Amino acid sequence: MSIGKLLREKREERKLSVADVSAGIKVNKKYIQALEDENFPLIPSQVYAKGFLKAYAHFLGLDAKSLVDELAAFYKNREEGNKAAVSAPKITRMISVPKMPNLPKMPDMPKLKFDKNTMYIALLSFFVLIFLLSIYGYVLSHQRRAVLIKANPPATGKIIPAKVPAKEGKIEVKIETIGRSWLSVTSGTKELYSETLEPGMKLRFVGKEIKVKAGNGGAVKIYKDGNFLGLMGQEGVVSERTYRASE
Repeated sequence: MSIGKLLREKREERKLSVADVSAGIKVNKKYIQALEDENFPLIPSQVYAKGFLKAYAHFLGLDAKSLVDELAAFYKNREEGNKAAVSAPKITRMISVPKMPNLPKMPDMPKLKFDKNTMYIALLSFFVLIFLLSIYGYVLSHQRRAVLIKANPPATGKIIPAKVPAKEGKIEVKIETIGRSWLSVTSGTKELYSETLEPGMKLRFVGKEIKVKAGNGGAVKIYKDGNFLGLMGQEGVVSERTYRASE
């Protein structure tokens, strides 16, 4: 009778489960099941397999030595089979590769000759091109800034003198930056301003409702109708405030 079949029949005869055996001999259930299924390669090593089998056999009252000897024979046969597989001669199939036909010789490429004057002209042209691209980028960036300022007329970067009062039913909101921050100002659905400000910028907005959003609340001071309300928020934290004429 095989090892696994004998173990299983004896266990079931004693009305024991795999879990009962596992608890009794302190061996993981998957290794108990591996012994009964004769799935010995699942067990980490031959030494562990023999130890688990010996403990299991004693627990069931079986002849442990005969079972362990049978297990040793299994590992011996397996090892001999592996050696035979490794030592088996490999058959290599020779494939004949047809000889490539002689291709016509490619004509020699003409060698380019560069004298010093040609090299100097090429370098000078390269630097002139870089210079022109730099000027173009500079002009383009300033044109973009001019368009942004024109599209947002309230953001002049200067405080309109305090003597210019807000109209009745409207409020005046002044903004002063003490650090770098992105700023967005809206009135209702209309966007009044959206740009990144450097420290020292001062802006003034008038409307029935002014909504201010700053990317760096700790860098923006707020004044409402001439009264200082403090910083919008904490340093590095996005802050948002809404000011209304009725409040």
